[in-house]
Amino acid sequence: MKSLKRNSEDPEKMKEQRERDLDVMESRHNHRTWEFDYDGKQKAFIQRPLSFMAKIEFFALIGDTVEQAMEADANLSLEAAMGGFTGGALGTAGGSDDANSMTRLIAKLVRYSPAFLNECFLIWLHVPIDDRQWAMEAMRQAQDEGGLKDEEGFEILETFIDQNAEALENFFAERFGSLAKRAQKRFKRLQTTTSQESPKGSVPQSRRSISSRVNSESPQK
Repeated sequence: MKSLKRNSEDPEKMKEQRERDLDVMESRHNHRTWEFDYDGKQKAFIQRPLSFMAKIEFFALIGDTVEQAMEADANLSLEAAMGGFTGGALGTAGGSDDANSMTRLIAKLVRYSPAFLNECFLIWLHVPIDDRQWAMEAMRQAQDEGGLKDEEGFEILETFIDQNAEALENFFAERFGSLAKRAQKRFKRLQTTTSQESPKGSVPQSRRSISSRVNSESPQK
């Protein structure tokens, strides 16, 4: 009796599965449209890679949530609150490590603030400010009434990772890191120039002006 080769061990089947997985990741990387129906209205929001301002808003949300967690627990360290998410935006290894690091961070912050993921979804779906309350109520509905299903919620999270993990690493670890270094150099250069222009022991012009004005306005005895 011949033994049948399992599909998971068939090279052709494995190749086809890899191609399907790549197609899914590619489609997620471009965009994903989510439609909601609530309160007699229908609206669609497109999930696509975060813009510059959306990245800023997302990381501001992370910062606020970490601050709230540390205020609630005086013994909580920054590293613990960030779930080891320090020393660069998404770590330094790149690839799947970026996605794993971001996923751990999100899971960690949801423990401290259940509303954190709600706010994330609004940013990730590029929901306009005026539509955010409506969108949140639409997603909170019961599943049989059109609310967000479990698999849909996880797909939004997976799509965010596929679309943004590498870009966020470059944006904060590299781009913002270089901006910080540039600012430090400019500040040091300014300090050096100021110290060279001011003779040792001399009083800055602004202070001399204030001193002379005070003396001139003081009543004469």
